[in-house]
This record gives sequence, C-alpha cells and structure tokens, in this order.
Amino acid sequence: MHGKKQVYWDAESYLHIVLRHVKQLQMGNFKNKTSFPYKFEDLQVLIKKVLGSIGEEIGRYFEEKPGKIFRRHGKMSVLFNNDYYCMHIDKQGRLVRMYLNK
Repeated sequence: MHGKKQVYWDAESYLHIVLRHVKQLQMGNFKNKTSFPYKFEDLQVLIKKVLGSIGEEIGRYFEEKPGKIFRRHGKMSVLFNNDYYCMHIDKQGRLVRMYLNK
C-alpha cells in the first residue's frame, strides 16, 4: 500500500503467511491453521484488496499513533468477500501477520 506510511511485506512475513495459511503449501504443524479460500497465485491480490479496503483507516492510525502497532483481530477483523481477516502491521509498516478469523 502507498501513503505516508507504506505497508509492505518482506521475506519473513511472506513466508510466515504462505506456509501457515495457503492450503497448498501448509506443512507440519501448520496444517491445522486456517487457510485462505484462495489459490496461492491469488495471495498478493487478496492481501492488496483486504488492506485496500481499510487503507484510509491504516493511514489515519499511523498518522495519529506513530510508533504504534496496527492490529485488527477478533470482532475488529476485516470483512472481505464474506470472510474475516486478522492482521498485524508493525510500526514500520511491515505486514507481520495476516490470517483468516474462523
């Protein structure tokens, strides 16, 4: 995402999300984690759309609370295509976690 505070993912957060929440790639202890109802090929588009749906809120949050972590989970999960997504964006703007809230 673009804005004053850019939201991005790095190799660590990408692997965290992919290996735990993309059904085709889950292995080991992660097979019991909730998986996204989308194919691996659609992951980047999914994340852009989910984050984009609350992009203004994320921007305002980081303007009003610089140095704080942005979290949406539980009842505050983001509704997108009839599914609820939880996320954690660190104070630098790195998407640390994103998963399906079941």
